[in-house]
Amino acid sequence: MKEHYFIVKWSKENGWELDPTTEEARFPDGTVWNGQEWEYPYLGEGNYNDNNDLVGQDLEVILTQANEREGE
Repeated sequence: MKEHYFIVKWSKENGWELDPTTEEARFPDGTVWNGQEWEYPYLGEGNYNDNNDLVGQDLEVILTQANEREGE
């Protein structure tokens, strides 16, 4: 089973958001852990490791919902 790691940050100005710049700096060998080593989320030619693009989209939806609740 692969595990996907993301860095999420919060600020008053932007609320919750993904931070790919920090991810690249802190995870130079990739952000997908396969149980033995790190792998890159993007494999090239439109292919993503273990559907990492869909996992990231799901997380974006969650963060958007959290930001919308902040205004309530």
